[in-house]
Amino acid sequence: MELKRNITEIGSVLKARRLELGKSGAELAALVGIERSTLSRIEAGKTSPSWGTVLALGQALDMQPVLVPRQRVRAVEAVVRMKESSEAPPSTGEEW
Repeated sequence: MELKRNITEIGSVLKARRLELGKSGAELAALVGIERSTLSRIEAGKTSPSWGTVLALGQALDMQPVLVPRQRVRAVEAVVRMKESSEAPPSTGEEW
């Protein structure tokens, strides 16, 4: 059940980013080299994309897919929420 929820969430995030960038589904599918119908199923959470497809979609959408150890997910989410609520750079001094 958790896997299905994660697949659905990945699809939602990808679609939101595509729309944010003003790209059509057909345009993104062509950039990545997949069928428009495949992209539609990915965005709807109806199919599980390969890791290669996730990486290609991430590149086309100027996103960086990352794997986070399960015990660190809450910490990563907290950092993202902090960033969304403030434009202050992270304390590491790295460019945000």
